[in-house]
Amino acid sequence: PRRKALLTQLNLKFEVIPSTFAEDLDKSKFTPSQYVEQNARIKAEEVFDAECKKAVDDAESAAIIKGRKPDLCIGCDTVVVFNEQILEKPKDEEHAKQM
Repeated sequence: PRRKALLTQLNLKFEVIPSTFAEDLDKSKFTPSQYVEQNARIKAEEVFDAECKKAVDDAESAAIIKGRKPDLCIGCDTVVVFNEQILEKPKDEEHAKQM
């Protein structure tokens, strides 16, 4: 919600498209910041590729000029880190208290 609010304040025309990436990277291979960066990059690439494919598929099925690919794709990720240990995101308020 916060990212959407920030983009809205900038008067940008945008669409929120959630990634289907499982976010199952091996945490032991990354620092917390590297882990977040890698997740965000993979999410952005996955959404961008899907939107580009959709644009091409829509154009072919409609027999019109190829659809427009995204001009920009922003990928984001948030995790909880404690003592340099990646705890991921809490599922709910109770889970957050347990973390």
